[in-house]
Amino acid sequence: MEVEGCVNLNERRSRKKVISIIILLAMLIINLTIITAQPPFEQSGDFTEGYEIKIPNYDTLKQGSNFEFSFHVYNISDGMPVSNVSTTCQVHFYNSTGDHIYINTRVPYSLDLGIPNDWDVIIDGGNFTTIGHYSYLIQCNSSVLGGFESVGFDVTTTGTKPSTGENMLYAFFVFILFAVSIVLIYLIVIIPSENERNEKGVIIGIVKLKYLRILLIGILYPLIIIILNLMNGLAVNIATLSIFSGTFGILFEIMLRGAWPVTIILVVWMVYLLIKDTNIQKGISKLEIFMND
Repeated sequence: MEVEGCVNLNERRSRKKVISIIILLAMLIINLTIITAQPPFEQSGDFTEGYEIKIPNYDTLKQGSNFEFSFHVYNISDGMPVSNVSTTCQVHFYNSTGDHIYINTRVPYSLDLGIPNDWDVIIDGGNFTTIGHYSYLIQCNSSVLGGFESVGFDVTTTGTKPSTGENMLYAFFVFILFAVSIVLIYLIVIIPSENERNEKGVIIGIVKLKYLRILLIGILYPLIIIILNLMNGLAVNIATLSIFSGTFGILFEIMLRGAWPVTIILVVWMVYLLIKDTNIQKGISKLEIFMND
């Protein structure tokens, strides 16, 4: 009886720990559903003299794609376009961790039909292989005037940003799947994992529910993969969560690569239990026959 009491106490403690973890994860999912996307950061100089730099609205780029980056430079005092006759421009690109990923200290200037047009440079898509938030800084200077512009943008898998409604739909699916996973975890915890034993620890009966437990683990694993994929999509599409996209993406890749090994382990585990229980049942049957005789 003392042994049984200790086992029950340990089971209750384990269940409390699992419930605490579930509550913390639930709070995380709820927080994800109430976060809205923030616009890219923009900063520019506020002067009455110097250069004003105008940039097309590049708020989202496609992952791994080459990018033709263009901008126009104007004199603030008279609004006239500025060429490369007396002015040079440079551009710096940074990733979400603040690292320099691209720099051009002399951006080319082009003319379109003789009319002052673009400062432009083509940036290789290899600089945008990681999904997340990026920023760039433009600085243009002559011997007497200058100006700068700093703007942020996001790199996504499609090159577009879902609407707030689409993000909420993502979050809704994550919440539903997370709720299902909580139920599965709870069932996995409470379902017996071993056969029935008497007070002396001798097996007296086969518990078939433990096979259901293995089946639920097999369902839970791909469900977690789907949840991680959806959470990674949320992190990518919501600027304030882009820092987590790499973490979710790595976890997703690790679990996805581990799907086959986990499947094999579960199958081998179930076959092993079947063989073991078959032998135990034969022993129990022989014992019952012997006792009846």
